[in-house]
Amino acid sequence: MDFLRHTFACHTLQAAEKRNVDLYAALPILSTYLGHASIQATSQYLRMTAEVYPDIMDAVNALCSYVIPEVEA
Repeated sequence: MDFLRHTFACHTLQAAEKRNVDLYAALPILSTYLGHASIQATSQYLRMTAEVYPDIMDAVNALCSYVIPEVEA
């Protein structure tokens, strides 16, 4: 069940961001919709994903890709 809540919360905020909705305004609404007493309770369902933060993933890959090099078979 947590997976569904996580997916819903992340997709809802991602959709709000794409519509240029202020996420600081959207988060309390999402928290209330999920039935949480606080934003902190909602935050446990929000995790960084590569889909939401592609620029961060590109930067990490550029910086760290040499740490574990690809091995050719």
